[in-house]
Amino acid sequence: MDEELKGVLFPEQSGALTLLYPIKLDCNKPIVKVEVISESGNELFNHDIALWDTTRSISIYNQDGLLLTKSNSHKEKTSFYAIVDSGTEIPVSGQRVFDINREWFLHHLNGQEISQLESLLGRGFLWLDDEHTELRNADSERNRNIELPFKIRQVTIYPDRDVIPRLGESISFTISVPGQSCQVIKIIYGDKNITFNQNGFRYVTVPVAIRELKPLFKINILYNGREMYCLEKRPKIKWRGASLIKNKEKVVLTKQCIIEQEELINNPLQVHLPANWRQKENRQKLCLMEGYQILEEVKTSPQLLKNVGGFGAPLILKRPYNSQDMLVIAGEVQNRGMIREIYSDARLKKTLIKFNCAYELGEEHQVFIWDSTCTLREVPGNCIVQSEDNDSWYIPFEISPDSAVMVAYRGLRVGTWWGERFFPTLLRSSRIASPTAIAALLRWGRFPIVSSQLYSFVQRLLQTHPTDVIAAWILDEGLPEGLKHAMVSEGEKAAFRYYLLDLRVGNMLNQLMISRYFTRPTQQTIDEIIKYLGWCRVKINDISPLLYADLVRRIVRGIKADLGVIAARDMVHRLELEILQLKNLGKINEEREKLGKLAAKEANVDYFFIKNGIVRRALDWIYQRPLGNWSRPNILAACSFPYLRKYLCVSLINAAYN
Repeated sequence: MDEELKGVLFPEQSGALTLLYPIKLDCNKPIVKVEVISESGNELFNHDIALWDTTRSISIYNQDGLLLTKSNSHKEKTSFYAIVDSGTEIPVSGQRVFDINREWFLHHLNGQEISQLESLLGRGFLWLDDEHTELRNADSERNRNIELPFKIRQVTIYPDRDVIPRLGESISFTISVPGQSCQVIKIIYGDKNITFNQNGFRYVTVPVAIRELKPLFKINILYNGREMYCLEKRPKIKWRGASLIKNKEKVVLTKQCIIEQEELINNPLQVHLPANWRQKENRQKLCLMEGYQILEEVKTSPQLLKNVGGFGAPLILKRPYNSQDMLVIAGEVQNRGMIREIYSDARLKKTLIKFNCAYELGEEHQVFIWDSTCTLREVPGNCIVQSEDNDSWYIPFEISPDSAVMVAYRGLRVGTWWGERFFPTLLRSSRIASPTAIAALLRWGRFPIVSSQLYSFVQRLLQTHPTDVIAAWILDEGLPEGLKHAMVSEGEKAAFRYYLLDLRVGNMLNQLMISRYFTRPTQQTIDEIIKYLGWCRVKINDISPLLYADLVRRIVRGIKADLGVIAARDMVHRLELEILQLKNLGKINEEREKLGKLAAKEANVDYFFIKNGIVRRALDWIYQRPLGNWSRPNILAACSFPYLRKYLCVSLINAAYN
């Protein structure tokens, strides 16, 4: 950077940064980028300064640099400067190239030349309105009282009709004019000029990244070679995708975006689809899914998603079973809890923890730092200070980007934040000192364990320390004293299920569950075994009925060997009666079928698909046969429903025994 474009900032008591002396800006381009860097050379933040409005073909300034508006345009008639884009031809002298890309010119004007411009271009086009920053003399959509030439009203704009774009994607538009009398000079979207190519009476834009459902384009048109008009048009677009309705505005979601769980819970989601996408296919309806977890069927009206987990899976739209076609609504759903952001200042040696709302600091609150060495340390309570507006806390030291911060109240997690280098640091960890503790903290902190950022780390943890991870996730081990897990949510079950459906991990889990409580099954009475399996069902079945049925099968196999077939069969029958809440075996088959039909209704699928598809494929897993391409996602989706999990449990126990 040129030395004269540099300046030194000093902090005021309010926290603002002020220049010690003025600096000269490079005015040969419309946007100047200002960077604030630390003494060590690291960029703290940057900001773009717009020197003039690039969406206007002409902007006029007086000698003091004041932008002229309707109210002050005739206060002086001596000397003016006009910044004009290269596509606007005006009959004045004193023109010179103004910017480095030769897209803008600077004109030195006198009062007489301004009068000529007013008569040529129209006063509304030349001057900015004091209250409204849009052009008003040719606003075809919002100002119907202005009479436009007939041919100007015939100008149309439409998107590429060969594709149905998804929200947030870049698409091309065509502007069609009714003859040679109309010439497109400039196309503006938002604050940018859009490049276009002319083909006869059609002007085709380069792909434009659209941010709204109904984008507004401003088209500058030269009519009959001498009159200039600015036409506002909103092309009609058939979208596919979704938007979040926040404060009565629609925020477009893209497949790359990361969205917070809280935003989906508190703000309605509007799904936009072509009509043919909503047709049923084999009785299946389109569903919103978080990874493989089914959340809700898609509605035509905006809907709140109350069961979102936020463990890093993408939010997608698809038919749950035997279908590869899907639309990614958001790339990842996270759950940071009440923490909105953390700002750390190395120079001031201070860190600000900002919450989503006012959050009062109390004696039972705790703040933990999980650093790059995978060590958890607690911030002393007397070091935490609350801000005056009650929505932030201060701690008196810097937190590096390769660390994570967690806030707890009475041992329960309130919020989590992680720096941009925290996950890469975990991935680079060559040695894991305490795998149980790490797995427990990943669970307690609600980290996005199925996200692309953490997937390979969690996989490595499961491959190298499977029993430690299982002990942390299933048996609630590994947390530091004083911390405790919240009730297991459906999202958390789905995240565990995603990993535990792996055959090797499933085998390790059930070996651990058996070895912790049995040396040989015959050392316990049948009543004791039934009681233990009831406890296991609470811990395991809602995560995976396959795992629970496999555990029962292993124990039954030991009872068969030691106590005989009759004892094993009686134990299985007792388990079935307990699950179905029956007192005798007379109606067990009838009740099992009734439960299956109830599960089919809950999941909105055919009963025979569950019986002959899901249950049979689940048995393949129990008998150590690898699952097919469709089987794994079908089973994961089926386990989204409580009645279906219960039906799978009782059916697999019965089938595995037989």
